[in-house]
Amino acid sequence: MHAYLDQYPPAPLSRLQDALRLFPYRTMSAEEYAAKEGPYWVCFSFGDYIYEDAALNEWIHTLDDILFMPGRLRETQRKFMSEAEIAELDRNAREAW
Repeated sequence: MHAYLDQYPPAPLSRLQDALRLFPYRTMSAEEYAAKEGPYWVCFSFGDYIYEDAALNEWIHTLDDILFMPGRLRETQRKFMSEAEIAELDRNAREAW
């Protein structure tokens, strides 16, 4: 997990500020966030950087792994949501895009 992090550049200040504004890494696990919000992310480049804040860095790269490892998002959703909730989320995400 989190392969090749040593090869990623530090996040620019603007990316760090966006991450701090967007992600509830202090109050929600990356897994729970992915389960509930993952389908809405059609593009995710936060994982292309490393972050000085170790907790934020781990949270973002866990989210990145969940979003990009085949089957991992659905597996994570099943831990936090019922099948009916997943179906509704899928429907809402399709309608959003």
